[in-house]
Amino acid sequence: MEGTAVYDREGEKLGNGDEVGEIEDLLVDQNQERYAIVSVGGFLGIGDKNVAIPLEQLKPGEEQSYLLATATEEQLDQMPAYEECQYQSLYEQ
Repeated sequence: MEGTAVYDREGEKLGNGDEVGEIEDLLVDQNQERYAIVSVGGFLGIGDKNVAIPLEQLKPGEEQSYLLATATEEQLDQMPAYEECQYQSLYEQ
């Protein structure tokens, strides 16, 4: 999943929605809930931030993409940046 594009909830078919970010990592919090860390905002990797999105809010899209079921790009931009100390990589379990 890492490196996979994430589209907004309007992106039922590629090209119909805006790409809002890219999956950077998959993590689990202290309650064993799973999250995708998605890089949002910025331009060409400058000024972007990572936010933690519950994995159940993403659904598979076409051509190896994921669709964000509940949030808009603006809502993602307003989310606080994720703090690494609260999560553990799924690959380390």
